[in-house]
Amino acid sequence: DTLIYTKHKFNQAMVDCLQEFNNFFGVDNPHPKNVLDYLLNLETINVETLGFDKGRFPDSMIQTYKYFTDRLGYEYTEQMEQRIINISNKVNEPPFLVQPSAIEVLKTIRPEVDEMFIYTMGSSSVQNEKAKALSQEVLELFNDVIVVSKKDTQTFKSILDKRDPKNCIMVGNSARSDIFPAVKVGSFAVHIPTETWNYDVHPEPFYYNRLYTIPSIKQLPSILKIIPFRKKQLTKHLNITLIPNGFKTKFEMQTDFPDCQPVTPVTKAFLSNCHVFQHMAVFIPSESSKD
Repeated sequence: DTLIYTKHKFNQAMVDCLQEFNNFFGVDNPHPKNVLDYLLNLETINVETLGFDKGRFPDSMIQTYKYFTDRLGYEYTEQMEQRIINISNKVNEPPFLVQPSAIEVLKTIRPEVDEMFIYTMGSSSVQNEKAKALSQEVLELFNDVIVVSKKDTQTFKSILDKRDPKNCIMVGNSARSDIFPAVKVGSFAVHIPTETWNYDVHPEPFYYNRLYTIPSIKQLPSILKIIPFRKKQLTKHLNITLIPNGFKTKFEMQTDFPDCQPVTPVTKAFLSNCHVFQHMAVFIPSESSKD
């Protein structure tokens, strides 16, 4: 839901299935809240075994139908089963709607980062079909589309590979699947809360100073400016003279400080960026320094 609208498809499927329940059970139709409560509880249970397979939601709907036929003493029919399956499968079928504001945001932030990935959970066929909803121009902004069956700390670590977690930012709407695994391994995370289902709510509140929350993806470019990760840049070289233990030693140092330029004197260039990393630095100028 961060880039492509998804929740509305599930909402529509549940409304349509409730209508089928009403037609099937007639005057004995259970209260819609009771049906939805049972369904969503079942979904939370089934996700532990079926994950985000595209067949999970239809299976949960069928199990809900069977539960209420048994409870109300109605005969289970294959015709009703097929209608529910057809409705439930629509959540995984095109068209998929892209959030318009997301496109401009992606184009804005792409020059600021080294790599950018779509990291998503579900069936590969469905998630890749959703990715196709993005234009080719937008897809080319990403290094890759990574589809996984489960989003947890271990999976996020494997995605990072040899990258430094402190220089990575996860952006997503799910506290449980997107945000918590990222901050747990040491990355930054930007949470964009949306209306969601119970599974996406992390079972326990958590707080990390690497966690940021914004109301909309529109605020992402602004929040990236204050997150202290290493921005994309050319590596600069500075000649710095240090005096360790009374001996003057000159060496060339690589720096990744943003906007740090190899100018003379280097004192200002070096110290002016230290606040970005919340570090304190002491610089001993060389004999030739004028500052």
